[in-house]
Amino acid sequence: MPNSQAVSSSANPYAVFAPVAGVTDGDASIEQPIVVEGMLGLPQLIRAANLTTGTLLRRHRPLILMGLLLLSLVCTAYGYRCNTLKFAVRMSFQTAAAGLLFVAASGQGHWTLKLIFKSGLQKAERQISTITAAGVRTAFRRRTLDDPWSRFTAFSESEDMIILWRGPLYIPLPKEFCTGPAEWERLRELLYARLPVRR
Repeated sequence: MPNSQAVSSSANPYAVFAPVAGVTDGDASIEQPIVVEGMLGLPQLIRAANLTTGTLLRRHRPLILMGLLLLSLVCTAYGYRCNTLKFAVRMSFQTAAAGLLFVAASGQGHWTLKLIFKSGLQKAERQISTITAAGVRTAFRRRTLDDPWSRFTAFSESEDMIILWRGPLYIPLPKEFCTGPAEWERLRELLYARLPVRR
């Protein structure tokens, strides 16, 4: 599943976004960059995963599962009536398997994330994202991503999480990483001025 750990380094390693000086870019001017900093661990990644799966497909998941259940019942009744129990059992099993696959594909990925953290394959890591009018620099312990705004396609938000979409991958920006509510609102205003919202 895509997350900030999977985002590869920027194609332009020489791009530099000033961490302190103000930057002006056309319509927007930021007197001071917005710095979002904290330990990116399992709780933050689970919230980001929840936000990424808040799609139309997931919102209609109950209806799709009810449709699969109805199909299973109809196939079972048809097989029973035509005295072909083998057909009824096979169709019920296939419909149940389709339902399980659908739930797994449209789920939140909690189990996978927890397994990765418990096995030690991934650990909490400090993330420092510096947002300026020129772009976003995200620094981890072993890599730094320098991205101009043109590299981002959209952003999604919840009450306590924002994710910046880099194509199919994303960078999470948890609310608690901001210095306070005012900084969080500044970040939201900047993103609404620059990127479309992905629902």
